[in-house]
Amino acid sequence: MTSDREELLELLEALCDGAITPDQHRRLQDRLAADAAAQRLYFDYLDLRLHLRQWQRASLGEQASSNCDVSTVAPSGPIVIQTSPDLNAPFSVPYSQFGGFAFSYVAATLIVGIGLLLGWAYQVSIPQADRQEVADKGPRPVPSSVHSESDGVLVGRITGMFDCRWADPHNAPVGFEKTILGRRYVLTSGLMEITYDSGAHVILQGPCAYEVESRTGGFLSLGRLTARIEERGEGRGERDTANHQSMVRNFTSPSSLSPLPSPLFSVRTPTAVVTDLGTEFGVEVDKLGSSKAHVYRGKVEFQVVEGRPAGAKAVSLGENESARVEVGSNRVAKVVRESGRPNTFVRQMPRRVQIKLFNTGVNLKVGDTDSHWQLVARSDDPKFKPGPAVVFKPNDSRYVVSQPDRSQWITGVHGDQVMPDNVVYTFRTTFDLTGMRPSTAVLHGRFVADNHVQAIRLNSRQVRVITHGHEEFGLFHAFSAERGFVDGVNVIEIDVENGDPGDKAPSSIMCLLLELEGSVLTAWPEASADAIDTKEKQSKN
Repeated sequence: MTSDREELLELLEALCDGAITPDQHRRLQDRLAADAAAQRLYFDYLDLRLHLRQWQRASLGEQASSNCDVSTVAPSGPIVIQTSPDLNAPFSVPYSQFGGFAFSYVAATLIVGIGLLLGWAYQVSIPQADRQEVADKGPRPVPSSVHSESDGVLVGRITGMFDCRWADPHNAPVGFEKTILGRRYVLTSGLMEITYDSGAHVILQGPCAYEVESRTGGFLSLGRLTARIEERGEGRGERDTANHQSMVRNFTSPSSLSPLPSPLFSVRTPTAVVTDLGTEFGVEVDKLGSSKAHVYRGKVEFQVVEGRPAGAKAVSLGENESARVEVGSNRVAKVVRESGRPNTFVRQMPRRVQIKLFNTGVNLKVGDTDSHWQLVARSDDPKFKPGPAVVFKPNDSRYVVSQPDRSQWITGVHGDQVMPDNVVYTFRTTFDLTGMRPSTAVLHGRFVADNHVQAIRLNSRQVRVITHGHEEFGLFHAFSAERGFVDGVNVIEIDVENGDPGDKAPSSIMCLLLELEGSVLTAWPEASADAIDTKEKQSKN
């Protein structure tokens, strides 16, 4: 059976000989997309063939140059394999002209070179981290559309997204994908979090445009982000500041990609570089390219990179300090301290949390009042005075068995389980969504009643009740709600109809057992959520 490295060698030889078939071309493209070592071998193999071709032409008195140069071998864009590029066209010199020593030398060189390349790329077991560092020593192609683990230098991954809308939906991230060097994210609304392998967490707030420029930084051309650094690599700290200055001086081009690690995390903007010195900070760039920074913890270094006067030094910002770049009439830029607006930055991604809800009778004894559940109305008494329901235990095997640590039956205000028939009794409970995003809440429940649940309402909004009978005391019925939630206190009401229409008795047992669970996303500063606020208002209508 042909090994993987032998198959790759065959595919490369077919490519360089101009004899590659469509199926081989597809297989080679797949190999290069899935293996960084195969990509390096591809470039080195073509480079070797280029030099051999030049040597052969020179030995025959031809021009050493050809239509292909080194840029063809190591393109700066995505890897695009052509079926028959100029470099890989079959040699036009007849075989007989090579004869003797020249041919032997060329063949031996090619074989030895390929063997060394294959041995270097495959036979030596290199840890993944070290292999990545090797790959990072030269410029890498930056994919233009599909981004995956195999496309380039990995620097981290997406660890959170909420209500993201993209300027180009075709270039939107696919789930929580890995983040590669050179990846650009353009959000029109919503939030996205990138967690770098270096330990930095970056929250992008739409609308914004951000490009991953290095293992420890990126370029923010528009919008807001918050950066939080939780872990430190070796050699990080104050002593690395001097080393970082050379990198800052080189940050003058929006496309200054570098896979090499920087000792400090930095965010570059069109006018400044904000450098982490052990901190959590926010950066904002307006439509004119002006930059602002605010420090929550630790400190940062704020350095103007465009139009700064000679000898200008970076400004150090400490906790709760803010600054902006100001450009004067003479087009000279400087950093100006100012009062910050820290609430404009999102410091934590929304997370889904459990809504604090109470099942009927939970953790109570029979006969106890349930302060979380009220009997608030009955259809035969307009002047009924609401009060807490009472835990009740039916002495009938047909009923669902109560579980005190989970849920129990509840009945009338005074524990009067025998109530008039043909009357509707209304139970009520409440829960609080203060500080949450009501539009993201979901509620699930199940009930069993004696005799029948006529209606369920969430904040006066009807919730669908599954069809059920009047004598189903041992069977739970499910319901759910995804709309109608409000900020603050929410109200759930359950209408229980007592009595069976076929039974002419004047009174009977009236009781309810109900279980609830729900979740909701936490909120973030209103100043950064205008688009989502609008969506919530629409969902309420």
